[in-house]
Amino acid sequence: MGEMYAHIPEGPKHSRHPPQYLCLCPQPDPAACHATHAAQGRSALLDVASRSCALPLMTLCQEAHERKSASGRSQVLVLYEVEPAGLEAMESCQCDILPVSLCSLERIGHADLLHALAGGFDVIHMQLCTSPSGLQHQQQEVELVHVLGGKGRILLFGGEPVGVMLRVPDAGDHRANMHVGATVEACELSEHDRAICAAIGPHLQKWGMSFVGIDVIGRYLTEINVTSPTGIQEMNRLYGKKLESDLVDCVLQQLDAHRANHDAPPEAP
Repeated sequence: MGEMYAHIPEGPKHSRHPPQYLCLCPQPDPAACHATHAAQGRSALLDVASRSCALPLMTLCQEAHERKSASGRSQVLVLYEVEPAGLEAMESCQCDILPVSLCSLERIGHADLLHALAGGFDVIHMQLCTSPSGLQHQQQEVELVHVLGGKGRILLFGGEPVGVMLRVPDAGDHRANMHVGATVEACELSEHDRAICAAIGPHLQKWGMSFVGIDVIGRYLTEINVTSPTGIQEMNRLYGKKLESDLVDCVLQQLDAHRANHDAPPEAP
């Protein structure tokens, strides 16, 4: 999972993209929003669709994913109401930063943040709310992100889930890869995990994929790994299993089924 901060710290400079503006007001006042942004010397580029969209950050996530796929650079999202000092000077050759000005930080919840981390961003910096009630709500939402946001690894043999674990990034690193220090924890398949497996399982069976590892953040499927996915040794230690034996049995069953289908005599016309 990516990193989630409820503040905008001073730190290394990043390559900055033009600011984006999102109006999340249920009953928006375009004139008021425009005046707010115009006071900062910029025109108000309001995302009207975000007011009724269940995932208002969807477009930004898709763009971040495309940038990361093309360049390999980390993607950093900055959410704020009042533009922080020094934002204009942020630049770097190692990561891209996208500033997003919101009409109300309180309307960004843990589902939005999890979606951003699963959909393309590696790190999120969020300005602290100024009101006590808003700050308390924000802290609760950020805590939910930390609780729910470990990257789950699910192994599927022959399209069926056989094991799951939670990979938690090491402190100071947004990557949930075990070879860079992430730890693993036992967990159970959630309702959303089972729904994801049920949706992709038949396709994996159809394509003859015996051994697949999928990554899940919250309710979102983020990766499908088909080239020697890791996790068997860790799940064996966590649950006292021998998944390698189950995998061999699965492959042998698929081979037997394949041979039976090819050895069967053709049907009479």
